[in-house]
Amino acid sequence: MATIEQCSLYQDCGFVKWRKEKIYAGAKSLPPDGDCEKDVDLCGRLKDNIPHDAFGPCTREEFDISLPPSIPGSNGKQSHRILGGDE
Repeated sequence: MATIEQCSLYQDCGFVKWRKEKIYAGAKSLPPDGDCEKDVDLCGRLKDNIPHDAFGPCTREEFDISLPPSIPGSNGKQSHRILGGDE
């Protein structure tokens, strides 16, 4: 996926910075190899759809990558994300 060698905006990317700093305790940390887990060819931050320095997840893909998966709700409640961060 995308590491510093593959992405020209990696150092200034708000999504990468958010994962490095792990502001939200429920978020997954950036892996040791620095891979942000996004496809460089499809990244909206590189295609100017999203400001590259916008801090935190801005798309559904970024939320899905950085936050634990949703679990179905019980007793008619909506589904919600599991808190706890790294798996």
